[in-house]
Amino acid sequence: MPDAAPGSAPPASAPPPSDRGTPSSRRATSAPKLPVKRRTVGRIGLRLTIGLVVTAGLPLIIGVLLAVFLARRAADLFYNPEVTSSIERSLAVYRPLVRALKADMRHRADAIAASEPLRAAAALQNQGEVELELKKAFEEYDDKVGDDPDDLPLVELASLQVYVDLTIDDCLERFVPADPDKAADVKAQQNGEPGKDLQRIGRVDSGKAVDLTKNYALVQCKPLGPDETKAPMLVATFLTDRARIDQQKESDKFLEAYKGVEQRRDEWVRLNVAFYAALLAVTIVFAAAVGYAFSRSVSRRVLRVADAAGRVAAGDLAVRVPEEGKDEIGDLAVSFNRMLGDLERSRARIEYLQRIGAWQDMARRLAHEIKNPLTPIQLAVEECHHQYHGDDAHMRKLLDTTLEIVTEEVGTLRRLVTEFSDFARLPHARLEEADLATLLADARPALERLGRGTEEADLLRLTPSGGHPIPVRVTVKVAIVRAGASVGGVGSVGRGSAGSEGVATTEPMVVAVDKQMLRKSLDNLVRNAVQAIRAAGRGFRVVVQATELDAGRVAIDVEDDGPGVPEQVRPRVFDPYFTTRTEGTGLGLAIVKKIVIEHGGTITCDVAGLGGARFRIILPSSDSAEARAALEASAKEAAT
Repeated sequence: MPDAAPGSAPPASAPPPSDRGTPSSRRATSAPKLPVKRRTVGRIGLRLTIGLVVTAGLPLIIGVLLAVFLARRAADLFYNPEVTSSIERSLAVYRPLVRALKADMRHRADAIAASEPLRAAAALQNQGEVELELKKAFEEYDDKVGDDPDDLPLVELASLQVYVDLTIDDCLERFVPADPDKAADVKAQQNGEPGKDLQRIGRVDSGKAVDLTKNYALVQCKPLGPDETKAPMLVATFLTDRARIDQQKESDKFLEAYKGVEQRRDEWVRLNVAFYAALLAVTIVFAAAVGYAFSRSVSRRVLRVADAAGRVAAGDLAVRVPEEGKDEIGDLAVSFNRMLGDLERSRARIEYLQRIGAWQDMARRLAHEIKNPLTPIQLAVEECHHQYHGDDAHMRKLLDTTLEIVTEEVGTLRRLVTEFSDFARLPHARLEEADLATLLADARPALERLGRGTEEADLLRLTPSGGHPIPVRVTVKVAIVRAGASVGGVGSVGRGSAGSEGVATTEPMVVAVDKQMLRKSLDNLVRNAVQAIRAAGRGFRVVVQATELDAGRVAIDVEDDGPGVPEQVRPRVFDPYFTTRTEGTGLGLAIVKKIVIEHGGTITCDVAGLGGARFRIILPSSDSAEARAALEASAKEAAT
């Protein structure tokens, strides 16, 4: 039964669009929504938050109590009064030694400065005599060491220098730093750099480089005369092992710090307790925040599902839940949306079948009312034609023309009555499991013959309104194409079709079908494609091919390179009595869709990869829920 070939406007007799043709998903959007209670923190979120807080806080509380106990024990073990007494006794012995070393350096400087020969030579500014006396003093007052290389001198002279016009204050400013440990000018003295504005008349040193990181330097400024402002100035630099001085200083600092810490012992314990308490509070707050954020994410998605379930209970099947997250809730959302899609398709199928049932009843009545008067009308006209024996040529021509017109129109009406009767008597599908490749192989000869006839009789039979005598090559591919996971979505253009990429397989593809009715559907689709190509005078090819989709589904594509179906017409091409041809009844594609729905499948119309129209039938695998439901419905119908 040809149908829905584009190329002409719908006839005036076509029934007006009905709101019953509106998809169920559109009507469902106006359904009332059940109120869903909104909470700042739901019960799930509150439980998760409390669980995280307890999980994070309990070990930390135990850790705080243990830390307080250990802190007190450590304080009792570490702060021992005998340590303080021992350090104080050691320092009591060591401090006089350090003071004696410093006093000895000062006394040696005084003794050198009191040498009369040195004072006389300095007064005369005799450099040779001054340096000679300095050498004598250097040998006398520098400690000697023995043969042991580890035997360091207690006091060592680094240098003796005599300057002219150098006052005590200037000497102290230049050579005695505020911090004797730094000894800023000692290195300059050793390198013979007294300064640009000073006159030196004598200098003697040890000849060794002074390492201030290992030696402690003490600089003494002594005038070599009674008048301190005019007499030459002796600058004596003494060294001693820095470890002797530093050890005493470090011991003093340690003892002072130890006493201070001992005095703050309880405060230290309190600080430890406060630190761990603050850590506990921060951890609990952080755990609560993380738990709230995590639980809010979980509870929000659960509430979305609950809200959607409420709207579904009110009849809104168009609602969908955002598929967020790769966890069980995300899987729940995916399954929930899939279930809603199945419900929506099932409701649409039921409504469509109800509409088809109503149209079938109307077609049955129309066929009965039209068929009854056809025979009397034709017999009456034929009788008038035979009974006239006159010689009036005009009357004879009028009767011949009348008989021809009535015979042609009665034939057209009989053809419409036949289509109405076929539509009204369309049986329910009786499904059984079969291999789809075998079914296509059996149907191939009949389908391929539809495009061969180019004689006038064939054109009138295949295209009642005539058309161009175009030979159309109908190709039925028996091997099923196994496409990739992303191939073959419903409504995709050019995928899983004759021009798509895939791997042909000869493995059995078992589906639950009524072989006769499915072949009738394919016959209708191929016939429509051939008629559209010949009516438009464009195209020459029709391809039938099956493609295996995901989840065990299979698609049967019938596509051509003809004029195609306009986009604005596609949503209505499956409505009963909708047609774009003057001689069509608009029942062919409606019959195809009813057959497909009874198979638990779907059918769509879009653009083909060949450039024309593509009609895609998607059937579920025999072990799917849709196929099982269709088999049960078929068995129940057969039993009744």
